[in-house]
This record gives sequence, structure tokens and C-alpha cells, in this order.
Amino acid sequence: MMLSESEFEAFLERKLTLDCVHIVLKQQVKNKPKTYKGPGTIFQTDTGGLKIKMFHKYRSGSEAFNDLANDFNGSGLEPGQLIADENYYSMVARDMKGRKWRSKNIMVTGHTSMPASAKVIESKLKSVAFTQKLSHKNSVNKRKYWFCADKIKKVPFNEFRKSEYSSSLTKCKLKIPVNVCEILRNDKYDEVSGTIPHKRNASDFGAVVLQSINIASGSIIKPRMRVLTNLSNSVTTIYSENTDDPVAKIQEPIPCVSPPHVVNLEKFVSCYVSHFKNPNSQMAGYWYRIIRSSSDNLENMALVISTCIEGLLKEYFPKYGLPDSEYLTQVINAKKTLKNVDLGERVRQRIMSSLGGKNTSSAKGALYQLVEDGVISANLVGTWISIRNKAAHAAKLENNDIDIQNILNDYFGCLELFYLLMMSVISYEGAMYHLSKIG
Repeated sequence: MMLSESEFEAFLERKLTLDCVHIVLKQQVKNKPKTYKGPGTIFQTDTGGLKIKMFHKYRSGSEAFNDLANDFNGSGLEPGQLIADENYYSMVARDMKGRKWRSKNIMVTGHTSMPASAKVIESKLKSVAFTQKLSHKNSVNKRKYWFCADKIKKVPFNEFRKSEYSSSLTKCKLKIPVNVCEILRNDKYDEVSGTIPHKRNASDFGAVVLQSINIASGSIIKPRMRVLTNLSNSVTTIYSENTDDPVAKIQEPIPCVSPPHVVNLEKFVSCYVSHFKNPNSQMAGYWYRIIRSSSDNLENMALVISTCIEGLLKEYFPKYGLPDSEYLTQVINAKKTLKNVDLGERVRQRIMSSLGGKNTSSAKGALYQLVEDGVISANLVGTWISIRNKAAHAAKLENNDIDIQNILNDYFGCLELFYLLMMSVISYEGAMYHLSKIG
């Protein structure tokens, strides 16, 4: 970590300020990029957001006037269109200690003063990063990752840590393939750290480890800071956050609370990081959709989880649910027969359209094949069919305890189904919660 002790304490309190002697904001285009230069500050807001405030002096009054005119003309963005690179700026800032902090994809906002021929820029940052070259004596022979995050929802701490006056059960040591991952609990934050395997991408591997811990604990804990260290340098990245956003939580898939449960977390993390090489998998995307919808109304929760299961089946079980050759032959013969039957054209087209899609896989068929393979139980298929039909066809939810409890039961049954499919994909065979059952 490249922050001093006092800077890190200020960072934890969301009061970090980095005074910079020189900041350069450069438009992200190749030809004649616009540039702003001057002194300024990078700082955290009360909610943990990162911002930059800098002072730019124009070279002439005409330059100031042209920039002011552009501000009045607006951004030129078309509604519904992706924001092009030319609307973003990259940043290089040198602070009072000589460190160079970098950031990308910044939308420049501020106000221009014609009398002063200057512009004050105040913009949001997604993150800032500083790279430090390591001297020979400080170099390391292994690549490492380290995350600072708010406290993780559930962790099976299994080792004691000694302090000056006492010891506490605040260390979770996980033995995952070819390395060890540690989770440490401190007064104000949790640490997640470990070594990076030789053939894995340094940035992606740590992110996948943290993602697997989030899934296992049933919450989204975003990193506040990350440090990646390799043979020659160390990169410290500080992330913007918003403490006003509630932490998304959902029922976790595995027992993950007390020390004996460390074997479950160890198995899950090992299987997950072995299967997924980067944090942007379709599986992770579906899980994020489910957990982020968990605070919505019941109808939307039901729709999201049912469609995520369908998407997961298409992505990871593409060969399941396909009709057999006998059925396809019957469909072909039926189409030939229909051409000679005296029917109204609208009815004929409706039937032909229905038969036309029968050579593709179906989610229901895939689930029943997974029942035959012993991956899931038949009652979970019935639960998914029930909640899918209600959600897809906008069935009215009566405002009474019985109806609400029934849809909650279906929802948790589908959550168990989603987790079972996930475990099948990553080949996890450890303990799990059976969310469709009471007790």
C-alpha cells in the first residue's frame, strides 16, 4: 500500500485529500485532444465518492470564450446513445509527495470565468491508481493481491490473531489451488489477500476470489482499495463508493458462519476460481441481477430469478432440453399434414408457428433432463414453472398473507434451483442450504 499511515486512516474515515501540484486532464481522442492543466485536489466526499477539483488558466481570452461557448452549447449527447470517447478525459495528477495518480473516463464539469480567463473543474472519478516501482531489496518473488473492503456479511473465521494485549478469532485462512487466501477482520474494515497463480491474469484473479466470497456470503461487498504487487512494481487503486447505497444482501448458498464451515467456503472458492477466469462471466451477471432485485417488489423478484435461471440454462447447459429425433420427425410429418387440412389461414399459421420452434431447446425440457441426471429434484422444476408463468403473464398478486407466503416459498425454491445449477457448473459438492424446505 502506497499511502502513509495518516493517509490510510483518513481514507478509512472517508476524509482522504491528495493535494496536487499539477493535474492534466486530456481528452480521450487521438487527433487534437483538448487539455486542461493546473493545480488541484483529489478528495473523498462524505459518502466515499472520489472527486477532483482543479484550477485551469486559459492561454488567452479567446480560448476561454470558445470553451465557455461550448459549455453553453451542451454536451452534444444524443438521448439513448452510448457516450463516445471524445466526451471523456483521462487524468494524470502529481501530488505533493511526487506520486502520479491516474484515472480514466472522466466527464469534465465546472464553470468558466471570463474576467479571470480561467476555469474551475470539479468532476467525479471512478477510481485513482498509483504505480510504484519496487527497488531490488523490496522486490517480491510472487505476485500478490490485497483488498480493503467494508466488513463481509458472513465469514467462518478459523484462526486467532494476537495483538499487544489479547488475541481474537479474526482470521480466515483458505487453502485454494496453488495458493492461500486470507480474510482478516480489523476494527474498521476487512482485508482479503493472497498470491496470484503464474498463468492467471493479476487483475482478474483477485476480483474473482472476492466475487466468490461475496456469493458464498450472500452480499455485495465492493473493494474500497486494491493493491496488486508483482516482481517489479506495486499498483494501488482507490475506488469511488457511495455509502448511501444500501448493501445488497440475499440468502447465502452454503453454511458460512462458524469455524467448522471454513471447509465449505474453501471448497466453494476453489471450485469457483478454477472454473471462472475473469469476474465478468454470465454466471456472475445473473447472480448480480438476482441479488440487486432482492429489495424490489415480489413480482419483479420473481420475474428476475425465473429469467436468470432460463438464461443460465441456455448458457451453461446448451445441450439439455433439445428434442429427440423421433419427435422432430413427427413435427415434420405434422407440418406436411397441416398443409392439406382445410383450416383458416390464421389458425394454420398459428399452429405452424408453434411447431416451428420445437427444434430448439426449452428451459423446461432442460430442467427435466437435469432431474433425470440427479442434479436437481422434480419439485424444484414445478416451482420454477409456477413462478415463471405467474411472472411472465403478470398474474395478479393478492394482498393477503397466504398468497404472499406462497410466492415467497416459490422464490426461495427458485433460489435453491439457481444455486444448484451454479454448483453443478463449477463442480462444487460440499454442504448447501436447502432453501425450498422449512427448517
